[in-house]
Amino acid sequence: MHELKFEIFNESPLVFSSKFGDLNMVYTKDYIPGNTVLGIIANQFARKNKLSDDMHTDAQFCRYFLSGQVIFGHAYISCDKAFYPLPYSIQKDKYGDMYHELLFHSDVSDTRYTPQFCHIQGKKIELKTVKKRIHFHHARNRTQGVPEVGLFFNYESISPGQSFRGAIKGSQSDLHALVNTCGTEWQGFAGRSKNAQYGRIQFKFIDASPQKIVDIQLPKKQLSLTLLSDTIIYNSYGFPSTNRADIKNYLPGIAFNQSDSSEEDCKSFVKHDKIEGYSARWRLKTPSAPCFKAGSTFLVDISNCDARKLNDVQQSGLGERTHEGYGQCQFGWQTDGTFQEMIHLDSKASQPDKKDTRKKHDMKASEKIYNLLQQLVHPSIAVKEASEKVYSLLQELINPSIAVSDTVKKMLHELCQKYMIQQVQIKALEDQQAFVDAASAWDPLPSNSLIAKLGAMAESSNSETFCQRIQDLRETAINQLKNCHNEKETLYEFLLKQPVEDCKQKPAEKQSARDDQRVLAKKQIKDIEGFPDYESLHKTYWQTFFSMMRKHTKELNV
Repeated sequence: MHELKFEIFNESPLVFSSKFGDLNMVYTKDYIPGNTVLGIIANQFARKNKLSDDMHTDAQFCRYFLSGQVIFGHAYISCDKAFYPLPYSIQKDKYGDMYHELLFHSDVSDTRYTPQFCHIQGKKIELKTVKKRIHFHHARNRTQGVPEVGLFFNYESISPGQSFRGAIKGSQSDLHALVNTCGTEWQGFAGRSKNAQYGRIQFKFIDASPQKIVDIQLPKKQLSLTLLSDTIIYNSYGFPSTNRADIKNYLPGIAFNQSDSSEEDCKSFVKHDKIEGYSARWRLKTPSAPCFKAGSTFLVDISNCDARKLNDVQQSGLGERTHEGYGQCQFGWQTDGTFQEMIHLDSKASQPDKKDTRKKHDMKASEKIYNLLQQLVHPSIAVKEASEKVYSLLQELINPSIAVSDTVKKMLHELCQKYMIQQVQIKALEDQQAFVDAASAWDPLPSNSLIAKLGAMAESSNSETFCQRIQDLRETAINQLKNCHNEKETLYEFLLKQPVEDCKQKPAEKQSARDDQRVLAKKQIKDIEGFPDYESLHKTYWQTFFSMMRKHTKELNV
């Protein structure tokens, strides 16, 4: 078998929808799936050969993309070398920076798993995360060409400017034909919302010609079996299964080493997931299937296995739908002991990018008011001149001295509304991240059930009753809130504050002339029809705060 390595550079944000999220939030995977890579190359192949909509009837197209004879692997984040999901058996000290391999010896305590990507070479491990950011959007009225009032949603995306690497595998002749037809480099689109601001990528084959995959000599002893991508296994009845024993159907003679704590459990670090996708051709979701999650690791004995069969599985994949990138695995990738050298690349890259995500608006008036609102929402950097200009512009919107169409006024009103909500959401993300960063085994985050309860309380309460309901919680819940802190105050103290500044204050309550100007401008904002009041901003803040904190607690408890 031969392989062609490729690299994908994203020129714009990428969104590959994951099954997590809600009606107002779309989360992205942090890699490029193999079926997406298949689609990128298939689209280029069809364009070069000028194939029509019935391209599935073309013999070559069917052989390369539909028969499964060519394997399209996932593309993971890269830094001039291949990175793969960090195995679940490699865990970090809770109170230090040392990483330990627990598959062979589990006598190390107080460790936890941190999701990221790694490159392992002996006792050296390099760690890297994928940069992401959150984009705020609103639904549009396609008839009027303006935003719909109150209909907002958010996209989590892979930040532009990153490289991802993978490989396609198959016969030498098939890979040669693909390169000759598609070329070695082209620009394309991938992922969700390709017709908007997302999805532009640069695809490049790293190798000029297919390279033969060399068989690896595996020692006849116990070693690690690491799943580098999600793996679908069928049982003897033909149904997807997450039973470890069904792996033996694909690897005859393999034996799982038993755990020290139980004779029935094999020594493994396993996480389960469910795979579901979307077919643009069908315009339908593909059938979902349970799977072993990428990073799952088993300690196996291959003394009775056929070496040729093991190499075939390592090259082609383990399980089903391997031509879509599922089932990538490697034997003997992990070794015994503690890593002696660790390199952290972009250690803070997994945090959402808090930079301003605004677009360039065509109308100069909307650009001016947007920039001035930045000064208004952040009083610490506001100046008297900016406040006065905001006041005059908003006064002009309410009582225009010049002829301004209703459509333009509505667009500017929606822009003001969107910006205020966006700033409240960003503030909530920053505030909850401070509690996540300070969390530890001694000062953990609250339980998922308590966070969900707090979110429901915020949804059904106003700002005053919310504080009262916090004080009326049971003692056990209050203790959880008091044990969580952001290095300045406890979560209990934080919840009793008002994080969203109240816009209902009167100018007389302020002392300085600059503050008077700011409050006057805020009063004009509140006079705009449909602009969110303080209570709605209060609920938006806590909904964002608690939903992101729940996501972090799930990651920390992997």
